[in-house]
Amino acid sequence: MINRKIESKILKALNNFRIVYINGARQTGKTTFVKQIATKKSYNYVTFDDEEKLQLAKNNPNLFFVTNKPPIIIDEVQKVPHIINKIKTFVDNKPDKKGQFILTGSVDLLKSVKINESLAGRMVGYELYPFSFTELNYINFSLLEILFKPDFYKYFENIKNQNHNEILNRLLIGGFPEIQSIDVSMHKKWFSNYFKARISKDINSLTENNLRKANKIPELLKLLSMQSANLLNISNLTNKLKLSFDTVGNYIYLLEAMFLIEKLKPYEKNVGKQVKKMNKLYFTDTGFISHLSRISEDKLLKDRKLFGQLLENYIYNELKKHISFSNENFEIFYYRDNKTFEVDFIIENNEGQIICVEVKSAQNITKKELKGLQSFKRNFEQNIEAMYVFYGGEEISAIDIDNFPVYLLPYKYLF
Repeated sequence: MINRKIESKILKALNNFRIVYINGARQTGKTTFVKQIATKKSYNYVTFDDEEKLQLAKNNPNLFFVTNKPPIIIDEVQKVPHIINKIKTFVDNKPDKKGQFILTGSVDLLKSVKINESLAGRMVGYELYPFSFTELNYINFSLLEILFKPDFYKYFENIKNQNHNEILNRLLIGGFPEIQSIDVSMHKKWFSNYFKARISKDINSLTENNLRKANKIPELLKLLSMQSANLLNISNLTNKLKLSFDTVGNYIYLLEAMFLIEKLKPYEKNVGKQVKKMNKLYFTDTGFISHLSRISEDKLLKDRKLFGQLLENYIYNELKKHISFSNENFEIFYYRDNKTFEVDFIIENNEGQIICVEVKSAQNITKKELKGLQSFKRNFEQNIEAMYVFYGGEEISAIDIDNFPVYLLPYKYLF
């Protein structure tokens, strides 16, 4: 069994907060993970996928807690949103008792219109992502923590290099636990069933009213998959879908709440400018994109632009996964100046120190391809710790731009 690297953070949180909430897309392994914690910590375990428990919690929450006492794990808590008020009352009656509840959800409670009671101060939340490359390969480090160190290169010395076919396969199937052991001929069926279940069932957890023209959501997902790793242009989507701007915006909000997509904000010291700029769009797993856009291995081999797009989304996913289980706190942004020069990822730590990360699929990199990094350096040099390009080469090397080293790291290290 693959151990999840976020476990140490969850166990620490249970010693400091009354409620720990673990959310994330369906099939990321939340149930398996919390059952392991239940065994280690002697917690009761209940899932609202159990119809009997579900109906009891809905119809008689007082009796539910008589027969299911804390410390307790409640799996898929979003199915009974009104029980949050009971949980709040329960922990408020014992404010000094930590780790009373572990809640899991496949939709974001904080985005649910059915949840209007704040648990601020009582609850801490974590997101469980699909497997990272470090989990799949049993590697014991946090990528973000390493990239902030001057001796970063030492950590890559003993990593097994994946061949190109293995890299293509990882891009196509993504990191969901179950799909790792499914025959390749069944991958399409798995993703198809996944999306049908999400759209038909989980959207009801996020809205009190029937969605008008909800049949447009599958088409919206396909259009978004073609925009991944690019600026999110809602106006273009409204024209193609023949829906209003607000309707498309609401659908995107729901897809975010189901952990299918994420929006990346621009890096701006001026918050007003940040709000005015477009966000970038990423899917939470590259397997989603390959299914929705019908990407095959042959397509990736023939279309370098498509390969680069999927590679950037993959590295974004890895950065977010490593942020989720790192012992330090990081924020991630993208950068784009008024001449449209870009840096794919700007990562900032608690001290305001920054690393820049660019993703290039090419095997050779020249200075003229690093104008985004040059632009960012001119504006924010005092905060930059290091600049990196993940590229298609075989060796770690460096390029000097304006007396500042840009380190070239083979992206094969991240597979």
